[in-house]
Amino acid sequence: INAEYGTEHAENQMMVPVVLVSIVSGCLFLVVLFTAHEGDGPSNFGANQSPTQGFWGPRSANVNWCEPDYAMTPYLTEFWNSLSSLATYLVTGLAGLRQYSHRPELRWITCGYGTLAVIGIGSCMFHATLWRSFQYLDELPMLYLVAFFLILAFDLQGSQATLVLTAYTGVCAVSVAVPGLYEVFQLSFGLTAGFLVLHGIYLMAQAPSGSPDFKWAEASVLGFSVGGLAWGLEIVACEQLQALQLHSIGWHVCSCLAAHCACQFYLAFGLSKRRYPSLRAAGKVWLAGIMPFQRVQESERTKMLRKAYPTPSTN
Repeated sequence: INAEYGTEHAENQMMVPVVLVSIVSGCLFLVVLFTAHEGDGPSNFGANQSPTQGFWGPRSANVNWCEPDYAMTPYLTEFWNSLSSLATYLVTGLAGLRQYSHRPELRWITCGYGTLAVIGIGSCMFHATLWRSFQYLDELPMLYLVAFFLILAFDLQGSQATLVLTAYTGVCAVSVAVPGLYEVFQLSFGLTAGFLVLHGIYLMAQAPSGSPDFKWAEASVLGFSVGGLAWGLEIVACEQLQALQLHSIGWHVCSCLAAHCACQFYLAFGLSKRRYPSLRAAGKVWLAGIMPFQRVQESERTKMLRKAYPTPSTN
């Protein structure tokens, strides 16, 4: 009994930092949501932005981030935010597609990584130009990404998955129809991400400490929380923290890792719960030696069935 209590107590202690960071990040998000936006005009988080115009002309987006405009080159409005989008979201998304797109059973995992790649392109173009049209290509895929995570989190299929995607399509339509209300996107994405973080903490409490499920969930929750904290801190203290590049390094890197770990968690969780009976875990592969992906292959039972019932020849 004492050993069981000690193990449970250790697991609870491991979750304390994750919960604390999530709470602080969530509170800061609410502060930013209700104070940073100035009426129906653009949100200019860089209060001392110069009026410099570069290759892309005047911006039409309804938000301007803390990084100084055209500080590095006249061809990229926000240099570091643009490059970090490609180096994180696009690279990770393409790596995930390469790893899982040939597995029909993992269609929602594949959708998640495909959406991550689209976010990389859209985010790069948005930060490079600060055009409203490219802002849609950044923000709307983010809403679909959390929608895919909801589908994976609750193993929704058929009409249930369609209902979730329809609801988020409606939110996207509102975001496009009312471009002056940046809070529509913030609230929709922030609340869903916050709910997924809480759900991840709940699932962490159910998984044994040190198991693959626990590690992926812990990394994802921490990533979203730290990234959200960096995103909010840069907005509320732009002048003091501008040199730290919290949006590119903090938000882009941490949120990308969090999204990747979320996909890997739902994959590991699905394999452990036999949601994909034709597949089994087969170790890991590493992207550039720093980012792990779970390798999957056909289960022995599936291989035996393929041998017993070969696919008929089309000749």
